[in-house]
Formats: sequence, C-alpha cells, structure tokens
Amino acid sequence: MTKPMRQSKFAVFAMVGQTVKELFLPFIFFAMQGDHTFSRKLWWLAGFLLVSFIFGVLRWFFFTYDLNAHEITVNQGVFVKRHAHVPFERIQTLTKTQPVLFQPFGVYQVRLETSGEKDDQLTFNALTPAQIDTIARYRQAAQTKVSETLIDTKQPQVRATYHINQQELVRYALTSFGSLGIMGVIFTILSEVSNHLPQHVMMGLDGWLRGGSVMFYATLAAGVILVGMGVAFIKIYNQYYGFTLTRVGQHLAIARGLFTKHTMQLRTTRVQAVQLEQSLLRRALHLQTVSVLLASANQSEKNDTHQNVLMPVVQSGQVAEVIQPFLPTLQIPTLKRAATVRHALRYQMQYAVMWALGMFGLLLIANWLMATYLHFAAGFVWLVGLAGSLVVIWSISGWLCITDQRLTIADDMLAIQITPWFTKRQYYVRRDKIQGVRATQSLFMARHQAQHLQVVVRHGDSATYIKLRYLQADVVAQVNRWLIDVK
Repeated sequence: MTKPMRQSKFAVFAMVGQTVKELFLPFIFFAMQGDHTFSRKLWWLAGFLLVSFIFGVLRWFFFTYDLNAHEITVNQGVFVKRHAHVPFERIQTLTKTQPVLFQPFGVYQVRLETSGEKDDQLTFNALTPAQIDTIARYRQAAQTKVSETLIDTKQPQVRATYHINQQELVRYALTSFGSLGIMGVIFTILSEVSNHLPQHVMMGLDGWLRGGSVMFYATLAAGVILVGMGVAFIKIYNQYYGFTLTRVGQHLAIARGLFTKHTMQLRTTRVQAVQLEQSLLRRALHLQTVSVLLASANQSEKNDTHQNVLMPVVQSGQVAEVIQPFLPTLQIPTLKRAATVRHALRYQMQYAVMWALGMFGLLLIANWLMATYLHFAAGFVWLVGLAGSLVVIWSISGWLCITDQRLTIADDMLAIQITPWFTKRQYYVRRDKIQGVRATQSLFMARHQAQHLQVVVRHGDSATYIKLRYLQADVVAQVNRWLIDVK
C-alpha cells in the first residue's frame, strides 16, 4: 500500500472555485437583505471570497487517496468524513480532461467510472501525469487476469492506432446537424434581446425590416444559417481535433480535443455493444460513426455524443476492416432484412400519420388559445402548410423505420439495424451483454400475429432500448430461444 497522497496544489484553485459555486446563492441571499451601502457590500464580497478560499484549502488538505494492489481508497471531508473504497477490477473507464486553464500547469481532471451507481465514481480535481500513470498502472495490473494472459500468448498484444486526419475531421464537422441547434439558440437570443431594447430602437428596426426586399430577407436568412454552421463547425472541430484511438492488449485509449483535451482509457472486455451511426447527410456520403456502449456510473445522456465515440468518421465499406484491430473479437455479420408481417409498412405509415395529426391538433388548440387571449393567430394557409409538412415528415420517418429494419443472429452475436427519426443505427451485441428482451403486442397487432421487439443493452448508468416494429411472432420467439440457449 502506498502512503496517503494528495492532489496537485493546483487543485486548491479548483476546489476554491467549486466552493464559490456552492456558496454563491446563499451569499446573494444574505447580501440582498437590508439596505447596505456599497462599501458594506464590498466587505460582504471580501468575506465571501475569504471563506471560500479557506474552505477550498481545507478541502484540498483533507482530500487524500492511497493505492494497493486491489483497490483505491479516497478520504475526503472537512467536517463530515467520507471514505470510498473502489476495487480496480470494477473500474470501467479512466477519463482525463484538461481545460485550457489547466494546460500551462500540466494537470488534469480525472474521473474513474465503475459499473455501479453514479455515486460510485471517483473524481479528482487536478492530478499530475505521474499520479495518473500510477493509478493507471495499478488498475491495469489488477485487471490482467491469468485467463487473459493465456489468451495473449495465443494472440499477442497487437498495438493498433487510428488517427483522424484533417480531411476526415472537416467532413465530419461539415456533415453535423449541430448547426440546427445553434440557429435555434441564435433566434432565441435575438428574441430575448429585442424584449429589452428601447421602444424607439425597436421601431427603427421594425421599419428597416419592413422595407426589405425578398433578396434582403433571403440574404439575412442565409447569414444566420452560415453563422450557425460556422459555430457548429468550430464546436465539432474543437471536440475531435487530434482524435487518436490506441489499443494495447485489452485496453483502449482515446485522446481528443483542441482547447479542452480529453483522454479516456477503457477495457475492451467491458464494451456492451458496438454502434454504427449515420445521419441522413452522412448516409448519402457513405460515412459512418463508430461508437461503443459502456456500463459505467456516468449518465448515458452525456456519453452518447462524444465520450464513447471510437471513430468519428469511417467509410461504410471499410468499417469491419478498420475496427477489427481494436476489437478483435467483434463479429460484423451481414445484416438481413427483418421478417415483418404483411402490410407492416402500411401499419407504420398509419401510425406515423396519426402522430402527425395529433401534433397538428395540439398546434390548433395552441393557435386558438393565442387567438382568444393574445389576439394573435396564424393564417389558414400557414396552418395547412404546417399540417402537410408534419404528415410528410412523419410519413418519411415511418417509411424509413420499416424499410431499414435488419435483424441477424450469428453464433453469439445479435446484429440489429433501425432508423429512428432519419438516423440509421446498427448495433452489434454479444448474447452475454444483453440485459433483456421485451415483446409487446396490441389488440390490433394480435390479429395479424405481429409483435414489437425491444432489446435492452446497458449504457452508462441506464440502458439503451433497441426496438424493431411489426415483426412476425415466430421471429421474436426465435430471438428469445437464442437468448436462453447458452451452451
């Protein structure tokens, strides 16, 4: 066992900042009580910063950790002492993050995630590379079992490296739909700012906009779209700059980031499933993103987009070849069309149209309420156009949902393809990683011997639900038999 160790002294500043965030609202509450002079408020502020600094130093001083061959122990707390013992065998991933402010000091934020609850993860505010390497070395030694050593004698530890080049990174950033969200934020900010502008300024802007031509409005809209695309491009480029995937034995290391650097280490045997994803635009360009689903204590919503990406962009026909050196036990069988009942496409289209009309009904109610109480309502042509757009969008989504369904069972591997909301996803899951299978059947579906199949796979601290619609009942039964038929 090592002697109790403390984090880097730079962690003091991180803990002071953390204390400031925790005490900020109580400080504002007490500072606003009574009619204080400006000098009195400055004294309040100085006292608040002093208390935050003292507590930050104390929290750093009482935060210690020690290592032995089997576990890491963390002790923390100024008034209430807390002790956490986490066996190295349970640690799923080791994630390093280096924000811009940390880079001159050469320290990292570190998170150790387990397969348990969220509270089981360990977070370090600032560790040096030497401290991180020590923890990683203890973890790797504890997770290297005799059985794995025997496997490695037959299949030597192959070092494999994938590095995204600039051309691939630019294509990945340009084909991202993140610009849609950015444009929404821009419109929200503009509308919020307009509420606080003086009336004469708003009247001048209103007159300026009213006098514009069609070309003027088209140019204005194009400008907003370009700004949104530019911001989204910079965001994606920053997140995946220098993306590097390395495999050494049974461990993978992922490094990425321009301004904020992220590094994650994970064990290949802890991967729950492999996911290949294509947006509508990347589908046209034959590009796919390779991700993994991991069982960890971290919230899955935060993992979905960035942390679990193994390869941001790969040519569709080269996925099996490129991913094999990093996940040598992964099988990628040929996907076969899922056996759906007769008229499954018609049933799904009817379901989609019903949803679209339901959404349109809610919009009609909202429009009526605005007309009644706010004296503002949308025109008939606008409502008809909106109804038509909803029906078309939902119908296309339903058509893709059925026509893109694939299901293949190959030895111990289950391969599924679905297309929820225009994004095609392929999942490759081993039998022992499946948490459960659920079949549902409505009264309408019972007449046609149709069932929906839902496969549950662990992801983060929750689960991912993979759903196939309107399958033949014997297909669902075959999946159930395969799942329990463990030889």
